[in-house]
Amino acid sequence: MKKRILTVLVIMGCLLLVCGCGKTEPSSDGGENTGGFVGVWAEKTSERVVLKIAEASEAGKYDIDITWREELPQKDLYKMTAGEDENGKLVYSDCKYCVRHYDNGNFSDTFEYHDGTGYFSLTSGGELIWHDEKKNEDTTFISAEQYADVFEDMSNLVIIPE
Repeated sequence: MKKRILTVLVIMGCLLLVCGCGKTEPSSDGGENTGGFVGVWAEKTSERVVLKIAEASEAGKYDIDITWREELPQKDLYKMTAGEDENGKLVYSDCKYCVRHYDNGNFSDTFEYHDGTGYFSLTSGGELIWHDEKKNEDTTFISAEQYADVFEDMSNLVIIPE
């Protein structure tokens, strides 16, 4: 009986090690694994800009949406797909950026570009850094699952002219 319990405990311990319990572990190059990227993030200073990273249908890829969480007369919207590079960063080269204008419950989109480039990286303190190469800007985000509902209107951004 004791041997059976010990065997079960050893197996459970191995499973916990393999699964990682959902925690992000440092990778061999000093970065962090991309599993830590998935989720909802808010811009650190004001929490007005919100970013969502989800696993894409293509293996090893991540869908990324960025929007403002407030109801505004217009919102900047970004949509991209990224993959992990050798340094543990999520790198993209297909960023689609548009400005969505709201008027009496309706909206229209003005597409600014569809070829944005940049990357996302995690800091040792658990913050997410977005480096937008097109605008040459860095933005720091913190984890913010409480804002997940702001992405419902992003579905209309799927069709973007090339």
